[in-house]
Amino acid sequence: MAIPTNNEVLYGAAERKSRSLRTIISSSYLLLVPFTEDMMDKYCGWFQDDHLCRITGTDAAIIKDSFTTWTTDPAKIMFIVLDRRKYEPDRKDDAVAAMIGDVNLVISFVEPGSPDSLSPQKLPAGSSLQEVEVMLMLAEPDYRCKGLGTQILHLIMRYGLEELGISVFKAHISRDNHQSLRLFQSAGYSQTHYSEVFGEYALTLNLDLRSKSALIDKTDAIGYSLLLET
Repeated sequence: MAIPTNNEVLYGAAERKSRSLRTIISSSYLLLVPFTEDMMDKYCGWFQDDHLCRITGTDAAIIKDSFTTWTTDPAKIMFIVLDRRKYEPDRKDDAVAAMIGDVNLVISFVEPGSPDSLSPQKLPAGSSLQEVEVMLMLAEPDYRCKGLGTQILHLIMRYGLEELGISVFKAHISRDNHQSLRLFQSAGYSQTHYSEVFGEYALTLNLDLRSKSALIDKTDAIGYSLLLET
């Protein structure tokens, strides 16, 4: 697929949501699959860990409401991350056992001229005023510090670039979440703000044409592919 051009929106909100619920993103070691109701018990179980709740800014008391939110809101896209070695697509029951984390996108469109907008002069060539916030979690401790966070981040960014036509990526990360800060900064994100109230850093990455090509090369190297189920 060609690299999306400035302000290109590939699908309307309803179609975008429908496609996301039928999309599987894969690499050599990972699968990013839609969030399904049978995954809820394990997903909620992750947030019995107070440390995980703190560094992800998650309120465990309302986590059970997340399934409806993430599967119906057209501005939100969620994928559960699976260890591909533990999952056979023709045996759906294996998906829960293979769950290791999640990665989410929250899509927004900033109107030009609004206080929060990025002026066209500050946007790299080929960027879109549509932007996403990326949220990534490796919930299973055995999978941390092995480079998988970087792979997940690159996979979801390529999805955002090619499927959604988005070039502006943001993240909000707790000051206590040192691993995530290093992860996003190593991927090229720059700190733009620090909130004393929330104790978190805001980071932004604007992809120009060179960094888009580099992202595609990196994800090709780990076997990126996208399957849209019918």
